[in-house]
Amino acid sequence: MLYLAGVIIIGAVYFIIKKYDSRMVLIVAGVLMALLAGKPSVAFDAFVAWAAHKSLVPILCTVVGFTYVTAYTKCDEHFINLMSGCASKGKHFLIPSAMIIAFIASLALPSAAGATAACGALLVPLLTSTGIHPIIAAAAIFGSTWGDIFSPGSSHNVLIAQLAKTDVMSVIYGHALVGLICFACFIASIVAIAIFTGRYSGYKSELNEKIAVDKIKANPIKAVMPLLPIILILLSSEQVGIIPYISVPQAMIYGVILCLIVCRANPGDITKEFFKGMGNAYTSIISILIAAGVFAAGMNAVGLTSSLIEAMKHTQAIARLGATFGPFFVALLSGSGIAGTMAFNTTITPHAADFGLGISQVGSTAFLTGGFGRSMSPLAAAAIVAAGLAKTNPIEIIKVTAPGMIIVTLITMCMLLY
Repeated sequence: MLYLAGVIIIGAVYFIIKKYDSRMVLIVAGVLMALLAGKPSVAFDAFVAWAAHKSLVPILCTVVGFTYVTAYTKCDEHFINLMSGCASKGKHFLIPSAMIIAFIASLALPSAAGATAACGALLVPLLTSTGIHPIIAAAAIFGSTWGDIFSPGSSHNVLIAQLAKTDVMSVIYGHALVGLICFACFIASIVAIAIFTGRYSGYKSELNEKIAVDKIKANPIKAVMPLLPIILILLSSEQVGIIPYISVPQAMIYGVILCLIVCRANPGDITKEFFKGMGNAYTSIISILIAAGVFAAGMNAVGLTSSLIEAMKHTQAIARLGATFGPFFVALLSGSGIAGTMAFNTTITPHAADFGLGISQVGSTAFLTGGFGRSMSPLAAAAIVAAGLAKTNPIEIIKVTAPGMIIVTLITMCMLLY
């Protein structure tokens, strides 16, 4: 039965790599394993449990609802324009500055492809106008869109906190130093590649691109709106405690209200956008959580999870390598950092203590390395967007991001799991 379950999982990975819908693949694989175990109801019970999760669903729905409001009020455009204006002050700091902007933007914007498009549209012309090659410029932006490791609204951070029975900010603090070190190393790798390949200067745009800081003048008050809920959550966290505790859904609703006031928008339109975003959260994020939950239930039912845990108990090296490279390779081969990480964190991470590691350690490692794998995948939507901005193919972008991503993956494993 275990061998058949292994075949099902290999088939699931294959179909995800072949770009079949990951939700469909995970649900089908989970149901097949439950049927194999003679316990089909387990898969359907898991579906219902995750579909109506009392804490994850409100958090993720309100987070995406808020991002829809910032997009409708154009606060996200003000944010990007303000940040890009700050980046144009010195040539030698342009690449690091642009990467920091993309990193921060991906903390506020839920989609890596969206963050790449929003930042790249402004920053790639800015960088190329100073002689930096567009492939380097686009790779720098694309490779920096994993700032959501610091987001209290990230579905991964929320899930890890739930599994570890702690608050989201504690999870973020647990991997914050590793994340910052990895980001600094990645910046250094991009700058080094640009210099050693002769693409740090001397590029002349065929289209005579000009710096376009942009169609709208950045309003600092509107620009801070996308980050406001995160600021509120940080200030109210147990570690800071400057203001009374504010939950993630509360912070997002406060953000919506303040956007409404600052932008003087139509309350009815804002309400429609907020609920449209909540619906999109269910479609694009919670649905993957549900699918990963069904997949995990199938693995548990067939006994595969317990077998893997038993193997990890005897050899911590297997646990460390699995937590690091499992999500990494699935993301690399599929172009998505979500499916592999969610599947791992719902199946293996809850049992981390059984093989001598902490839930937050293992969960954060899977979260970070899943993002790194996606950031060197030519199949990732964000890589395709970046290639379009640079007028090249995604493989050329990946050639620039891959060395740094491999390095930071190894750093993450060493710092979080050893």
